Amino acid sequence: MLITSTDFAVTGKAVLPILVQNLREEYSVLTAEEKAVLIDEFTQHREAKTSGICVSTRSKINDITQTLNKVQNEVCLYFTMNAI
Repeated sequence: MLITSTDFAVTGKAVLPILVQNLREEYSVLTAEEKAVLIDEFTQHREAKTSGICVSTRSKINDITQTLNKVQNEVCLYFTMNAI
């Protein structure tokens, strides 16, 4: 991906169109086989993310911590709404 010095001046959400344009240009020059490999890799990545596979102990701890925080928030919200 070619990044120019003007790209660094853009921040926040304005960066996304620049990234999409650069990646679209790179993707368009790939061969059909290279595109198929990329799509297969992305499909495997997406399946791993949706199935919740945790690779490391740290990621497992982060997952359970986030889950417990969400449950705690829902319980607090439930009791707050029912207390009124």
